[in-house]
Amino acid sequence: MRKMTLKAAAELAAASYDPENAAATRGRIRVTHDKDDVQAYLLDDGVLLIPGSNSLADYTKYNLRMLRLFRQKTQVHIPGTEPGASGAIWHQGFLAHARSIYDRFNDRRPEFIIGHSLGGASAQILSMSWDVPAVAFAAPRPLRSAVPVPNEGKCLTVCDSRDWVTDLPPGRFRHLRLAQRLNLSGGYAFQHPMKHYKMLIDPGVRARVLPMVWPVIG
Repeated sequence: MRKMTLKAAAELAAASYDPENAAATRGRIRVTHDKDDVQAYLLDDGVLLIPGSNSLADYTKYNLRMLRLFRQKTQVHIPGTEPGASGAIWHQGFLAHARSIYDRFNDRRPEFIIGHSLGGASAQILSMSWDVPAVAFAAPRPLRSAVPVPNEGKCLTVCDSRDWVTDLPPGRFRHLRLAQRLNLSGGYAFQHPMKHYKMLIDPGVRARVLPMVWPVIG
């Protein structure tokens, strides 16, 4: 099974927003998916990168039930839930986003998945679907099922206690089983960008809240 340090995973997640130019991914993209406001990149070593929201269309088609724009709460299209192929009940918008990626890459399944924000929601779903390890940073909660779902222990979700996106959608939604909530940075300012999460990895490992390598085997 493919393994990766969390520090390397965080670097790749940050690079996913400009993979053609970022040092960690430049020249390594083998397959690109860019359709209906969904982006994903398969690297030369079988790692699939899924960036988060980078357009208004991402929010209206796939994303959260409520956004906070310029300190105002703004209602947008409210998706319901929908069962996936396994019977698990998912946030409908996140499932649609993940399905777009699944259809593009299912004939060349990745060995490892990394996602941030909206991409982290899809990473959780795809990790279960393909039974491959994944790391999701700053991801919202895609699953509405109290019972365990197949393969949910393969995805590690890293959340900051100051990042309210990781508590959305409200209600009975949840992350896949292995979600680590960090409270290391202090203060109360909203912290969601990937550049912030990169700074949490070393302190999280030192505090033994995060594993150095994922997945942890043995």
